[in-house]
Amino acid sequence: MGILDRLLGRSGRQAALLTMTAADAERIVNAYASATIGKRSFVADVAGLPNSKETVKMAILAILSANPDPPVRERLKLLYLSLADWQVGVGPKPLPLGLTQAGAAHPPATRGGAAAGNSRTDVPARVATEAKSLRAELEARGL
Repeated sequence: MGILDRLLGRSGRQAALLTMTAADAERIVNAYASATIGKRSFVADVAGLPNSKETVKMAILAILSANPDPPVRERLKLLYLSLADWQVGVGPKPLPLGLTQAGAAHPPATRGGAAAGNSRTDVPARVATEAKSLRAELEARGL
């Protein structure tokens, strides 16, 4: 963040949005959409993203701010919300479909022998929390 951004009271995120070109934003969003399509599980490890979540958010917001087409805007909002499906600690293996809020209450042995304390068991709660936060971010922007 530059001195002008500080003087104008811009956050690092606002400054980054101003410097991101339309071509950059499109490239980032296309790469994210491809990664989302290529996921092998409903929830994937954040390490599989082509860019950081923050960078993807900025790119989606940049395109949203410039695109008045309602169907495109709705798809972009869905992509934004789907960032919740990318979580730390999921690992490279697909997350079992049975690992839901109800599934997390079962003993580890009933979940395919997962080790006790495996962070994958709290993934559904993390996804739900982040999805709620992402939705609030969009609503705060009037989207």
